[in-house]
Amino acid sequence: MMNGTRLMSTDNVDSGDTAFMILATTFVFIQTPAMGIAQAGLLRRKNVLSMITQTMVGVCVGSLLFMLVGFSLLWGPTMGGIIGEPWHYPMLQGVKLNESTPKWNDDGTPLQTIPEITYASFQMMFALMTPVIVTGAWAEKFTMYGFLTFVVVWPLFVYYPLAHWMWNPHGWLAVWGVEDFAGGMVIHISSGFSGLVVAAMLRHRRYMEDASKTHHNLPLFATGSFFIWAGWYFFNGGSASRAG
Repeated sequence: MMNGTRLMSTDNVDSGDTAFMILATTFVFIQTPAMGIAQAGLLRRKNVLSMITQTMVGVCVGSLLFMLVGFSLLWGPTMGGIIGEPWHYPMLQGVKLNESTPKWNDDGTPLQTIPEITYASFQMMFALMTPVIVTGAWAEKFTMYGFLTFVVVWPLFVYYPLAHWMWNPHGWLAVWGVEDFAGGMVIHISSGFSGLVVAAMLRHRRYMEDASKTHHNLPLFATGSFFIWAGWYFFNGGSASRAG
């Protein structure tokens, strides 16, 4: 129900695909706090709360950033193949709640069979998780102020431009025919290189003479890793935007 009116499905929206994508979105979302839990298990006890707090704050900040300008930067009309118009979908205005993207394959079948808002939600989970992947590079070495600066600046200047180049059909890499099905370049390579740069720039952790004060809870690490592993099936499967 929306404003007292039931949303009616259009012909090219498939209920099975939509249900699967909602499930995939949920599991990919779980990966983000699971990453914080896994990394917290590898830290000293005094820094566990800081790591989990950074992860959850990153979810909140990343969600607001995506809804405010992120979806527009990714899928808005391209500006020279570099980035989308930042205010094309402010706070996801204009994203359809009960209709899919009006695009079709060569054989006449719909390119997407899920509502646009469902696809936007799935993409938002990617945008939330990618900066959190880098948190392992600064574990026990970053203040909350530095973390907040990173989760705002890095997506704007690295993740969203790169995602636009690859996934927007008018991005300059997409025009060249480069394909990235589930974020191997947009997510994993970008976060990996960023983590390497962050680790090289920050100082070593202090007071680490006693190696026994490193990880404090391996079962916590294993639990977080299990949820990350389970979510990865939906991370990749959901990138097809349909159950079949």
